[in-house]
Amino acid sequence: MQQLERLGKDDEDVEIDERIYRHYMSLVSPMSIEYRLLDWFDAISAPEKLKSLLVQANAEIVLGADIVGVKSDAGVDANSPSQVFDPALVPPLVGTLAAALSLEHTKMALIALTVRNKETFSHFMNEIQCFLAVEEVEHDVPDNFISLILDQIDVGLEVKILRVTRQT
Repeated sequence: MQQLERLGKDDEDVEIDERIYRHYMSLVSPMSIEYRLLDWFDAISAPEKLKSLLVQANAEIVLGADIVGVKSDAGVDANSPSQVFDPALVPPLVGTLAAALSLEHTKMALIALTVRNKETFSHFMNEIQCFLAVEEVEHDVPDNFISLILDQIDVGLEVKILRVTRQT
């Protein structure tokens, strides 16, 4: 196993990092993992291009992390916890997830996101529930885990994990 860097962490933090790393490696080592650039706006402007990419990817599970996009307003630091999230990105994201889940081989999408703007999160949930089934996944991620990963940017903000599937 690769040795993890301590980066000024205390022993408890390093132990959490090592457990997460070991768990991650036990999950991915026997598998082949690939990634592809996915432009959400293709769901609106180039649906055949999107479908072709999704068919080629042949993914059983779509993973997304922190994907409710940032609006680049003047004077707003993209690394600031007060960043503004753009509701205009919600329809292309929902369209992309709906396109992926319309394929028989794609069983679900797992989306992890930090709730930085409750209105945008609510807008996202309202939009996605029109087309797809959404279930919040309970998790017991330690409070300090997020601060370890994100260098304190999102400390104190709620993290949600959503399981998204086709509506039945």
